[in-house]
Amino acid sequence: MFREKPQLLSLSAHNALLAGISKERLRILASRCRMLEMESGSVLHEWGQPIRHLYFPIDAVISLFASSPDGGLIEAAIVGCEGVIGWPAAISQSKFCFRAVTHVRGTIVQVEESAIQKIFYQERSWRLIVAAYIHVFTIQLAQSAICNNQHSVERRLARWLMATKARTGLTLFPITHELLSEILGTIRPVVTVAARSLKKKRLIHYQRGNLTITNPAGLANAACSCYDVVHGELGAFLMLCKFTSHPFLRGPGLALPRTEKGRDEKR
Repeated sequence: MFREKPQLLSLSAHNALLAGISKERLRILASRCRMLEMESGSVLHEWGQPIRHLYFPIDAVISLFASSPDGGLIEAAIVGCEGVIGWPAAISQSKFCFRAVTHVRGTIVQVEESAIQKIFYQERSWRLIVAAYIHVFTIQLAQSAICNNQHSVERRLARWLMATKARTGLTLFPITHELLSEILGTIRPVVTVAARSLKKKRLIHYQRGNLTITNPAGLANAACSCYDVVHGELGAFLMLCKFTSHPFLRGPGLALPRTEKGRDEKR
Protein backbone atom coordinates (compact mmCIF):
# COMPACT_ATOMS: atom_id res chain seq x y z
CA MET A 1 0.00 0.00 0.00
CA PHE A 2 1.33 3.44 -0.92
CA ARG A 3 0.74 6.90 0.52
CA GLU A 4 2.06 9.47 -1.90
CA LYS A 5 2.69 12.44 0.42
CA PRO A 6 4.36 11.35 3.64
CA GLN A 7 4.94 13.81 6.44
CA LEU A 8 8.67 13.31 6.13
CA LEU A 9 9.68 15.73 8.88
CA SER A 10 7.60 13.88 11.46
CA LEU A 11 8.48 10.42 10.15
CA SER A 12 12.21 11.21 10.11
CA ALA A 13 12.22 11.31 13.91
CA HIS A 14 11.57 7.55 13.86
CA ASN A 15 14.57 6.46 11.78
CA ALA A 16 18.13 7.08 12.98
CA LEU A 17 19.54 7.89 9.55
CA LEU A 18 16.68 10.15 8.44
CA ALA A 19 16.87 11.91 11.79
CA GLY A 20 20.47 12.85 10.99
CA ILE A 21 19.51 14.82 7.87
CA SER A 22 19.00 18.56 8.30
CA LYS A 23 15.39 19.84 8.27
CA GLU A 24 16.16 21.99 5.25
CA ARG A 25 17.28 18.93 3.26
CA LEU A 26 14.33 16.88 4.50
CA ARG A 27 11.90 19.47 3.14
CA ILE A 28 13.56 19.18 -0.26
CA LEU A 29 13.65 15.39 0.01
CA ALA A 30 9.90 15.19 0.67
CA SER A 31 9.11 15.52 -3.04
CA ARG A 32 11.41 12.58 -3.87
CA CYS A 33 9.94 10.00 -1.52
CA ARG A 34 6.80 8.13 -0.61
CA MET A 35 5.56 6.11 2.33
CA LEU A 36 4.96 2.37 1.98
CA GLU A 37 2.85 0.18 4.24
CA MET A 38 4.49 -3.24 3.95
CA GLU A 39 3.04 -6.59 4.99
CA SER A 40 5.10 -9.48 6.33
CA GLY A 41 6.66 -11.37 3.44
CA SER A 42 6.70 -8.37 1.08
CA VAL A 43 9.86 -8.16 -1.05
CA LEU A 44 11.59 -4.75 -1.25
CA HIS A 45 14.63 -5.70 -3.28
CA GLU A 46 15.86 -8.72 -5.20
CA TRP A 47 19.44 -9.95 -4.95
CA GLY A 48 21.85 -8.19 -7.32
CA GLN A 49 19.28 -5.87 -8.86
CA PRO A 50 20.17 -2.21 -9.54
CA ILE A 51 19.34 0.17 -6.70
CA ARG A 52 16.56 2.55 -7.71
CA HIS A 53 15.37 3.50 -4.24
CA LEU A 54 16.55 3.37 -0.66
CA TYR A 55 14.18 2.16 2.06
CA PHE A 56 14.18 3.59 5.58
CA PRO A 57 12.12 1.46 8.02
CA ILE A 58 10.00 3.39 10.50
CA ASP A 59 8.44 0.53 12.46
CA ALA A 60 8.92 -2.37 10.01
CA VAL A 61 11.78 -4.87 10.28
CA ILE A 62 13.53 -6.24 7.20
CA SER A 63 15.51 -9.45 6.71
CA LEU A 64 18.41 -9.33 4.26
CA PHE A 65 19.13 -12.68 2.62
CA ALA A 66 22.45 -13.66 1.07
CA SER A 67 22.34 -16.06 -1.87
CA SER A 68 24.61 -18.96 -2.81
CA PRO A 69 25.43 -19.91 -6.45
CA ASP A 70 23.02 -22.86 -6.22
CA GLY A 71 20.15 -20.56 -5.23
CA GLY A 72 20.18 -21.19 -1.47
CA LEU A 73 19.22 -18.31 0.80
CA ILE A 74 20.08 -17.50 4.42
CA GLU A 75 19.52 -14.37 6.47
CA ALA A 76 22.67 -12.26 6.79
CA ALA A 77 21.32 -9.18 8.57
CA ILE A 78 18.27 -7.51 10.10
CA VAL A 79 17.41 -3.85 9.53
CA GLY A 80 14.98 -1.81 11.60
CA CYS A 81 14.52 1.88 12.33
CA GLU A 82 18.26 2.24 12.96
CA GLY A 83 19.13 1.74 9.30
CA VAL A 84 18.36 1.65 5.60
CA ILE A 85 18.03 -0.85 2.75
CA GLY A 86 20.23 -0.03 -0.25
CA TRP A 87 22.89 2.09 1.46
CA PRO A 88 25.56 1.39 -1.25
CA ALA A 89 23.65 3.84 -3.49
CA ALA A 90 24.68 6.66 -1.15
CA ILE A 91 28.30 6.01 -2.09
CA SER A 92 27.51 5.68 -5.82
CA GLN A 93 27.40 1.87 -5.94
CA SER A 94 24.74 0.52 -8.29
CA LYS A 95 23.90 -2.88 -6.77
CA PHE A 96 22.77 -4.24 -3.42
CA CYS A 97 23.58 -7.95 -3.20
CA PHE A 98 20.84 -9.01 -0.80
CA ARG A 99 17.22 -10.03 -1.08
CA ALA A 100 15.25 -7.73 1.23
CA VAL A 101 12.05 -9.19 2.71
CA THR A 102 9.75 -7.63 5.31
CA HIS A 103 9.41 -9.89 8.34
CA VAL A 104 7.64 -7.45 10.70
CA ARG A 105 5.02 -5.42 8.88
CA GLY A 106 4.99 -1.65 9.15
CA THR A 107 5.85 1.67 7.56
CA ILE A 108 8.86 2.32 5.33
CA VAL A 109 9.96 5.56 3.64
CA GLN A 110 11.08 4.99 0.04
CA VAL A 111 13.51 7.61 -1.34
CA GLU A 112 14.97 8.00 -4.84
CA GLU A 113 18.62 6.98 -4.87
CA SER A 114 19.82 10.14 -6.69
CA ALA A 115 18.31 12.33 -3.96
CA ILE A 116 20.18 10.41 -1.25
CA GLN A 117 23.47 10.62 -3.15
CA LYS A 118 23.14 14.39 -3.29
CA ILE A 119 22.59 14.69 0.45
CA PHE A 120 25.46 12.29 1.18
CA TYR A 121 27.96 14.48 -0.67
CA GLN A 122 26.53 17.79 0.59
CA GLU A 123 26.21 17.06 4.32
CA ARG A 124 29.45 16.04 6.03
CA SER A 125 27.71 15.32 9.34
CA TRP A 126 25.36 12.88 7.62
CA ARG A 127 28.26 11.16 5.86
CA LEU A 128 29.77 10.43 9.27
CA ILE A 129 26.48 8.92 10.49
CA VAL A 130 26.18 6.76 7.38
CA ALA A 131 29.80 5.62 7.80
CA ALA A 132 29.06 4.65 11.41
CA TYR A 133 26.00 2.70 10.27
CA ILE A 134 28.02 0.84 7.62
CA HIS A 135 30.44 -0.14 10.39
CA VAL A 136 27.58 -1.64 12.45
CA PHE A 137 26.16 -3.34 9.36
CA THR A 138 29.55 -4.90 8.54
CA ILE A 139 29.92 -6.26 12.08
CA GLN A 140 26.44 -7.78 11.82
CA LEU A 141 27.42 -9.53 8.57
CA ALA A 142 30.61 -10.89 10.13
CA GLN A 143 28.79 -12.19 13.21
CA SER A 144 26.08 -13.77 11.04
CA ALA A 145 28.76 -15.72 9.16
CA ILE A 146 30.22 -17.00 12.45
CA CYS A 147 26.80 -17.68 13.94
CA ASN A 148 25.43 -19.62 10.98
CA ASN A 149 28.52 -21.84 10.99
CA GLN A 150 29.19 -22.41 14.67
CA HIS A 151 26.00 -22.11 16.71
CA SER A 152 23.01 -24.39 17.12
CA VAL A 153 19.65 -23.59 15.54
CA GLU A 154 18.15 -23.14 19.01
CA ARG A 155 20.70 -20.47 19.98
CA ARG A 156 20.38 -18.77 16.60
CA LEU A 157 16.59 -18.72 16.93
CA ALA A 158 16.88 -17.15 20.37
CA ARG A 159 19.29 -14.54 18.98
CA TRP A 160 16.98 -13.74 16.08
CA LEU A 161 13.95 -13.29 18.33
CA MET A 162 15.88 -10.99 20.68
CA ALA A 163 17.26 -9.01 17.73
CA THR A 164 13.72 -8.48 16.41
CA LYS A 165 12.49 -7.49 19.87
CA ALA A 166 15.36 -4.99 20.15
CA ARG A 167 14.21 -3.29 16.94
CA THR A 168 10.49 -3.20 17.69
CA GLY A 169 10.00 -3.32 21.43
CA LEU A 170 7.46 -6.09 20.71
CA THR A 171 7.23 -9.49 22.36
CA LEU A 172 4.52 -10.87 20.02
CA PHE A 173 5.37 -11.63 16.38
CA PRO A 174 3.13 -13.05 13.66
CA ILE A 175 5.59 -15.58 12.21
CA THR A 176 5.45 -19.12 10.85
CA HIS A 177 7.94 -21.97 11.18
CA GLU A 178 8.22 -21.92 7.39
CA LEU A 179 9.49 -18.32 7.39
CA LEU A 180 11.79 -19.08 10.33
CA SER A 181 13.27 -21.99 8.39
CA GLU A 182 14.11 -19.59 5.52
CA ILE A 183 15.63 -17.06 7.92
CA LEU A 184 17.73 -19.67 9.72
CA GLY A 185 18.66 -21.54 6.55
CA THR A 186 17.44 -24.93 7.70
CA ILE A 187 14.51 -27.26 7.21
CA ARG A 188 11.21 -26.71 8.99
CA PRO A 189 11.36 -29.81 11.26
CA VAL A 190 14.67 -28.56 12.71
CA VAL A 191 13.09 -25.17 13.48
CA THR A 192 10.14 -26.92 15.10
CA VAL A 193 12.45 -28.87 17.41
CA ALA A 194 14.33 -25.69 18.39
CA ALA A 195 11.10 -23.78 19.03
CA ARG A 196 9.71 -26.64 21.13
CA SER A 197 12.87 -26.61 23.23
CA LEU A 198 12.57 -22.87 23.90
CA LYS A 199 8.88 -23.31 24.66
CA LYS A 200 9.62 -26.17 27.08
CA LYS A 201 12.03 -23.84 28.91
CA ARG A 202 9.16 -21.32 29.15
CA LEU A 203 11.05 -18.71 27.15
CA ILE A 204 8.54 -18.47 24.30
CA HIS A 205 5.02 -19.51 23.42
CA TYR A 206 3.64 -20.03 19.93
CA GLN A 207 0.22 -20.78 18.54
CA ARG A 208 -1.40 -20.43 15.12
CA GLY A 209 1.29 -18.36 13.46
CA ASN A 210 1.96 -16.11 16.47
CA LEU A 211 5.10 -16.32 18.61
CA THR A 212 5.38 -14.63 22.01
CA ILE A 213 8.54 -14.02 24.02
CA THR A 214 7.46 -14.85 27.56
CA ASN A 215 10.85 -14.49 29.30
CA PRO A 216 13.13 -11.92 27.58
CA ALA A 217 15.93 -12.26 30.14
CA GLY A 218 15.95 -16.03 29.84
CA LEU A 219 15.78 -15.87 26.04
CA ALA A 220 18.76 -13.49 25.96
CA ASN A 221 20.75 -15.99 28.01
CA ALA A 222 19.69 -18.77 25.62
CA ALA A 223 20.97 -16.78 22.63
CA CYS A 224 24.51 -17.12 21.37
CA SER A 225 27.12 -14.46 22.16
CA CYS A 226 26.66 -12.94 18.67
CA TYR A 227 23.65 -11.12 20.10
CA ASP A 228 25.87 -9.28 22.59
CA VAL A 229 28.48 -8.32 19.99
CA VAL A 230 26.05 -6.91 17.41
CA HIS A 231 23.79 -5.15 19.83
CA GLY A 232 26.65 -3.64 21.76
CA GLU A 233 27.68 -1.97 18.50
CA LEU A 234 24.07 -1.04 17.73
CA GLY A 235 23.70 0.67 21.10
CA ALA A 236 26.92 2.64 20.57
CA PHE A 237 25.72 3.74 17.12
CA LEU A 238 22.36 4.92 18.46
CA MET A 239 24.05 6.90 21.21
CA LEU A 240 26.37 8.48 18.65
CA CYS A 241 23.32 9.53 16.61
CA LYS A 242 21.53 10.64 19.80
CA PHE A 243 18.62 8.54 18.53
CA THR A 244 17.18 7.78 21.95
CA SER A 245 13.69 6.91 20.63
CA HIS A 246 14.92 3.56 19.24
CA PRO A 247 13.22 0.62 21.03
CA PHE A 248 16.68 -0.79 21.82
CA LEU A 249 17.33 2.12 24.20
CA ARG A 250 13.90 2.03 25.85
CA GLY A 251 12.87 -0.14 28.72
CA PRO A 252 14.48 -3.13 30.46
CA GLY A 253 15.65 -6.35 28.95
CA LEU A 254 17.78 -4.96 26.13
CA ALA A 255 21.23 -4.94 27.70
CA LEU A 256 20.80 -7.95 29.91
CA PRO A 257 23.34 -9.67 32.14
CA ARG A 258 24.49 -12.91 30.55
CA THR A 259 25.60 -16.16 32.04
CA GLU A 260 28.95 -17.26 30.67
CA LYS A 261 28.57 -21.01 31.00
CA GLY A 262 27.96 -22.73 27.71
CA ARG A 263 26.76 -19.80 25.65
CA ASP A 264 29.48 -20.27 23.01
CA GLU A 265 29.08 -24.02 22.81
CA LYS A 266 28.43 -25.53 19.41
CA ARG A 267 25.48 -27.78 20.12
